[in-house]
Amino acid sequence: MAMNSVNTNISSMVALQSLNRTSDQLSVVQKCISTGFRVADAKDDGGAFAVTQAVRAKESAKLQSLQIRQQLGTQAMSIANQAPQTLLSLFR
Repeated sequence: MAMNSVNTNISSMVALQSLNRTSDQLSVVQKCISTGFRVADAKDDGGAFAVTQAVRAKESAKLQSLQIRQQLGTQAMSIANQAPQTLLSLFR
């Protein structure tokens, strides 16, 4: 009776390689699902990752700018509500 192990049994080695590939692919899909991004890091696709990082940074800067404008607008309205006569005198 011959002793077969995973290292000497060709069919087992092929099955193990297939299982490892499937496991790697599953990890990639789980990472995409958990992050919500197709390209979660540079290992997925370096070029696309660099582009998406630049786009995310640009959109983040736009959002921050809009938030600051909103705060300034809110403050202006607050001042306008507190002193309507002062505001009107500025326009005369």
